[in-house]
Amino acid sequence: MDKVMIETKTEPPAVMEKKEPGDEVKRLSLAEAAGYFEVKACKVDEMKIGEMRNIAIPGQKQQVLLGKGYDNQYFAMGSACSHYLALLKNGAMGQNRVRCPWHGACFNTKTGDIEEYPCVDGVHVFEVTTENDTVVISGHAKNVDNQRRTLQMCKRNGDDVSNTVVIVGGGCAGLTCAETLRKENFTGRIVMLTGENYAPYDRTKLSKVTPQADLGEAPSSSFR
Repeated sequence: MDKVMIETKTEPPAVMEKKEPGDEVKRLSLAEAAGYFEVKACKVDEMKIGEMRNIAIPGQKQQVLLGKGYDNQYFAMGSACSHYLALLKNGAMGQNRVRCPWHGACFNTKTGDIEEYPCVDGVHVFEVTTENDTVVISGHAKNVDNQRRTLQMCKRNGDDVSNTVVIVGGGCAGLTCAETLRKENFTGRIVMLTGENYAPYDRTKLSKVTPQADLGEAPSSSFR
């Protein structure tokens, strides 16, 4: 009778690794993994009507502006003006609007759209909900540090030769008019008439940022 050799394989015992303090792995929620954030900001009755404050968002350099409007509803939006990044919490709140303390730019608190200038870009808005008497802010994390929201503009249609808009003046109003036309899908021709040989530029820098020595002086005849 032949002998049958049966080989038995023994698995080595499992090795238990010792974890040191601080070795714990942080597990991201589905929202965090998808680039969303959710922050508990304050209690529902904590802020007064007309009050504004900045709320820190973990993992982001910038903050979010939280305000309590005159309709007794909370809103959340970018904390800085899209013009020169002035803190909007130091500005003035109106009916569904926040005005920048520096140059008076006005933003809609519901949409983030720019409604009065000199800047042309809006700011991001974030969702505000209440959970167990707590105000919660949520939204895309990338929009916290991206403090300007530029709407998409259509391109000029070279075949559209029947529609032409003429804008007189190359200042902020003229630039805003041209951009608004493109944002509203106007594909016709836009002609801007101006006394300067330059494309529209930010005129507030001439007196607010640029040193006087670099501006030069107007001749005395200009004041006669």
